[in-house]
Amino acid sequence: MIKRCAVAIVALAWLALPSPSTAQDGPVTLSLGAMAIGPLSGTGRQFSTGLGADLAVTWHLTEQLGLRFDYVQASLGTNDTPQFPASVPTQADARLKFGSASVVFRAPAERVRIYVVGGIGLYHRSVNLSVTSPGPVSVCNPWWFVCLPGPVQAGQVSASRSTTDLGVNLGAGVAMGRFFAEMRYHYVWGPTFSTPAGAVAATGKFLPLIAGIRF
Repeated sequence: MIKRCAVAIVALAWLALPSPSTAQDGPVTLSLGAMAIGPLSGTGRQFSTGLGADLAVTWHLTEQLGLRFDYVQASLGTNDTPQFPASVPTQADARLKFGSASVVFRAPAERVRIYVVGGIGLYHRSVNLSVTSPGPVSVCNPWWFVCLPGPVQAGQVSASRSTTDLGVNLGAGVAMGRFFAEMRYHYVWGPTFSTPAGAVAATGKFLPLIAGIRF
C-alpha cells in the first residue's frame, strides 16, 4: 500500500510541476504533511497501517545543510490477529506522537531536489485497551504495555497505558517546488516485559510515508 502511494504521489507531483526552477529557499522553511505510517516487526504483528500528520520547521544553515524539527501525531490500525492475544476479545487503540531533531542534507538546487534526513527523537506511544466481554482476562502483550501474571477482572485490563522513549530515524525524500514526499525509518527503544516466551522488549519500528507542502 505505502509503495503504491509513493509512486502515485511522485508521478502526480511531476505532472503538476511548473517550468524548471532552481530558486533557493529562504533561511527557514515550514512544512505540513499527511502521513501513512506502516508498523514493522513486532509492532507490525500487533497493529496495521495508520494515518497521521507531520508539522516541521527547517533552519537552513547553508544551501545544502539544515536542521529540522518535526512534531508528529498518528494513530495505528487494529490487527485482528495480534502475536500475543488476550484470552477474550480485546480492542487495542494505538496512538503515537513524537518530536524529533534531525540533520538534513540536500542535493544542489534543481527542479527535483533529493535530500537525506536523520536524527533523534522522543516518542510517546499509548494503547487504550477495551475488553469486549465480561469475566476473567489473561493478557501478556509487550506492545500493549501490559503483561499480567494471571487472570484478572476485565476492569483491570480496560485502561490506557503508555511509554515515552528515545528513538532514531533515517530516510530520504524529494522536494519539487512547494511539494515534498519522503520516507523515514524510525526505531524506538521500549520497556522489556517478562513473557512465557522469555524477555521481550517493546521496541517500536515504523516506516511512514509523508507527502505535503512547504512554505
